[in-house]
Amino acid sequence: MKKNIILRQNKFFVCLWGFFHAVVFIGFLASVFFGKGLNVESNLFSMMPSSLSAKEIQAADSILSERTGNNFFIFAGNAEFSKAKDAALKAFEKLSVHDEFSFLEVNASSFSSEEITSFVHSRRFNLLPKATVDEIKSSDNAASSFGEEALAKIYGAFSLAPLENMESDPFMLDDIILRGYLSLLSSSGSLLSPKEGVLAAELDGLWYVAIRGGMSKKGSSLGGGKNGVALVYKECLPLEKDGCRFVFSGTPFHSYKSSLSASKEISVIGILSMIAVVLILFFVFKSFLPIALSVFAVALSCAAAFSATHLLLGKVHLTALVFGTSLIGSCIDYSLHFFIHWRADLSLQNGSEIRRKIFTGLLLSLASTEICYLLLFFAPFELLRQVAVFSFAGIMSSFLTSVCIYPCLSLPKTRLPLSIPKFNLNKKYRYLILLAFFAFSLLALFVHRKDVRIKNDIASLYKMEGRLKEDTILSARLTGQTSPAWFLVSGDDAESVLQTEELLSLQEGQGFSGGVCTSLFAPSKKTQDESRAAVEILLSGLDGQLSNIGFEDELSLRENSLAIKNEFAASANSYVLPSDLPTALSSLTENLWLGKIGKKYYSVFMPRKILSKDECRLFAEKIPGLFFMNKAEDISEGLDQLSKFIAKTFLLAFVLIAIMLKFFYGFRQLAKIVLVPLASVLSIVAVFVLSSTRIEFFCMTGAVLVFGLGLDYIIYMAESSKRKSSLQNGEENLEPFAVLLSFVTTAISFGALAFSSFVPVHVIGLAVFAGLCAAVATTFLQS
Repeated sequence: MKKNIILRQNKFFVCLWGFFHAVVFIGFLASVFFGKGLNVESNLFSMMPSSLSAKEIQAADSILSERTGNNFFIFAGNAEFSKAKDAALKAFEKLSVHDEFSFLEVNASSFSSEEITSFVHSRRFNLLPKATVDEIKSSDNAASSFGEEALAKIYGAFSLAPLENMESDPFMLDDIILRGYLSLLSSSGSLLSPKEGVLAAELDGLWYVAIRGGMSKKGSSLGGGKNGVALVYKECLPLEKDGCRFVFSGTPFHSYKSSLSASKEISVIGILSMIAVVLILFFVFKSFLPIALSVFAVALSCAAAFSATHLLLGKVHLTALVFGTSLIGSCIDYSLHFFIHWRADLSLQNGSEIRRKIFTGLLLSLASTEICYLLLFFAPFELLRQVAVFSFAGIMSSFLTSVCIYPCLSLPKTRLPLSIPKFNLNKKYRYLILLAFFAFSLLALFVHRKDVRIKNDIASLYKMEGRLKEDTILSARLTGQTSPAWFLVSGDDAESVLQTEELLSLQEGQGFSGGVCTSLFAPSKKTQDESRAAVEILLSGLDGQLSNIGFEDELSLRENSLAIKNEFAASANSYVLPSDLPTALSSLTENLWLGKIGKKYYSVFMPRKILSKDECRLFAEKIPGLFFMNKAEDISEGLDQLSKFIAKTFLLAFVLIAIMLKFFYGFRQLAKIVLVPLASVLSIVAVFVLSSTRIEFFCMTGAVLVFGLGLDYIIYMAESSKRKSSLQNGEENLEPFAVLLSFVTTAISFGALAFSSFVPVHVIGLAVFAGLCAAVATTFLQS
């Protein structure tokens, strides 16, 4: 009869386990095959939060980051131009066959002067510079004076415009506009210019030939088998011979370097710590079965977590996968608590009895942890929501495996009691040690109270060094791309955006000097109307100007004059729009004009030089639709807001968990439980301020894990204290050993991360290790 009841119970639990995983995996497969397919993101910018509040502003910033974040430059450098060009063409030929790149350009055909000249001539009435318009309007005889200057250009051979257009452009408007564009190109700071069909520049005695490119989604993947940057290195570095050296620049190169060095380092640390954990577990269990099943449970948890995240949110970011997998490491605790009783609890006769004995502790541990992640799901940041779903589903899977599948195992034939170390320190001394710890931590916080604040600095997470640092500096000199900040311009229509840009172009002494924007190449309609008004003044003296350039026959003069005036009249509503610019000019504005996003239009005004960020920010606040953007500061501020959200969320979780636990424990036991997470937090903050380590987002991420694990320790010990009175003579209490073993394995796994040179990983490892040590010490000192 008892055996039948056990079989029915086991069947129910196995069905529960199967139902959960079937729903998750079948739902995931359905979403992949009948939805938009598998969507694993790896874009570095999409993982970073923003401090911008408006969704459309965030969208505009995201689009700009996506455009610029995947673009890069490769320069082939050599003392001889022919060798630099040859190396660039060979590199281009090797790279262009790969689909890791969204585009690659080495030829300067897109910068064709003929294309620009043709465009300028067809739109010459609308594109006169403001200074020229003001000059024409300044006096009554401006038309005749302007005509004389045009004659000087024609007969002096100083014109940039082709003289064959002279009959249709007697005032040489083409030349004025072309000179204006040439001035814009030269003032942009770029040294690059067309030479023998490629873009090249001479600097410090060397010629550099440019290859422009962009990473495709496949090429920008940091976790894929192939990466565009790896291909660039593979194909270009062997070509460095005969005095040739390549220069690599762009966000993809920095993302790849930081990701590669971090993954290699973490892999080594992970392998070594895993070997140590396996050896410890084998020493305890004397069998590989518990180890193999524990690994299976964690692997299944990760698979279920990935599937649930993709099913509910439609995508998974690789960073969420990394963070989530780290948090799933706590799942092994469920397996350890089961297998310690399976191995050494001689009072239990089958798996169902083991489940009954540890079920309450595991359930309360699960509930306290899941409450934390459930609240974290409401974070105003997609990545954190992914981590929440990933961890919630993964921990649920591991719990179900421990209470549904493990109890179906037969007990080992040979069951020997474990050699458990005794902790027999007098209770008075325990409380003195505990009091000393809190006193020391509080004293440290008081002495360093100015450092007890959440402050993120994204720049501190990665530092350029070595060759890539040298390449970045050299590339900035070649391209003139040095501004770390910019203005984001928004408006209800394209016209208002362009007018705001023109207002910015006229500003001086507002924290920035000059700037590049779309309206310099495609002015607002208002400015184009002013240009046309000035041309209309010139046309009043058109006949005289045509006569001056050689039209002696009155009939031909009148025909030509009429043709020009008809062309002018026909172009009345033909405004130059940003989308009308030729390739040579649109390539300069492709990252400046963002177009319509949502209900508004957006563009970027890129200052040539930032004089004062504070003044720029104050200036932007005075103009509607203008925002001063500093990517590094914006991300850091966004991480500040996110870190504070996490702190508030877990304060709320702490209160909810305390209320829940009150139904199971008295006030005395509840006070002991509450003391553990408080000790962990105090320990983490004290260690960080004493080691001069910034308290920021990754510190808070580590504290999240410690919060759940610390509660687990004290809950298991609280359940153990309830059963002390029922222990028979000579029977061991196994919970303290299970908690100690859980602490050792987790401390080795995560504490080793503190040795990483990759700042985010180091910070997480340090926070976890400091918090865990405080949690386990407080747990045992109170027991």
